[in-house]
Amino acid sequence: WGGTFAPTLTTPAPVAAMNSSVLPGSVTWRLVAGAIQIANDTSTETLVLAFSCILLLTLARVARNFGYWKARGIPGPQPVPFFGTHLRQFFVPMQTIEEERYKQYGKIYGVYDGGTPGLIVGEPSLIKTVMCGSVGLTTFMNRRAVKTTHPIMGNFLSSLEGDDWKRVRAIVAPTFTNAKLKSIVPIMTAAADDMLAQLERVAKVPTAADSSSAALNAASTATASTSHQVNLKQLFGKYTMDVIARASFATEPNGHFTKQASMLFTFPFWRKFLDYTVPMAILDRLGFTVLPKGPMDFFETITRKIIRERRRCTGSDG
Repeated sequence: WGGTFAPTLTTPAPVAAMNSSVLPGSVTWRLVAGAIQIANDTSTETLVLAFSCILLLTLARVARNFGYWKARGIPGPQPVPFFGTHLRQFFVPMQTIEEERYKQYGKIYGVYDGGTPGLIVGEPSLIKTVMCGSVGLTTFMNRRAVKTTHPIMGNFLSSLEGDDWKRVRAIVAPTFTNAKLKSIVPIMTAAADDMLAQLERVAKVPTAADSSSAALNAASTATASTSHQVNLKQLFGKYTMDVIARASFATEPNGHFTKQASMLFTFPFWRKFLDYTVPMAILDRLGFTVLPKGPMDFFETITRKIIRERRRCTGSDG
């Protein structure tokens, strides 16, 4: 941030080397799953004791990694159990947090995603090394694990790892050639023109040319109704939805499309809380996904429909 990018890299070389030995293993989560299975056959006192022991064990396993970056001389914010260094983002916008940390700790600093060490990089040349070329395709192919049981989201490029990630990346790479990216520019320009037109309508004020009293009164009334105020978050959100709808789905966004998209990118507190505090074994049983299932199903339906239509058109063209 602040003129540079700051991707979270949870698998830099030193981190990747220690994942198998120091990160919370599956033993704790199997204990949790086992406790749930025997809950109906156990007394309340025993359950309280069992869950207390599991909680203490989990805290110990999570917190024992909290000195990882300090031991390597890399600065960063102090983590807390379960949330790591991400607790503030429940209450403060992420971009504000990242900008503050960038100024306080520098271009490279360590964070914790729960108990997992991650590295924030704000140096453009190093970002290019990490994200592009052979280094990006081998050492840094994996990102933060996404908790999901959704069959589509689980196959997102951002969710896959290892050979699966390489396979899907090879499939989608031709979509992002220079020629195809340039073809999106007119779509973005058209959406931007619509957004600017809305801003101009809000900013319109009476001029000296509007000499008649009636014209001035009408302009004054229109100005008062808008008060020269506009919700920029909604305005730019609509612009983003316009570009996504036109470029990715070849359609004009309507009210239902915009509503579903807004739900998809809205994260209520309870959803964030579950994502950071509840083990995946339990979330699997609950059918929990980071992104809400309704909007995900909506866009899955649209995407499959577009694929069928394009295949049909391609077949009819021979």
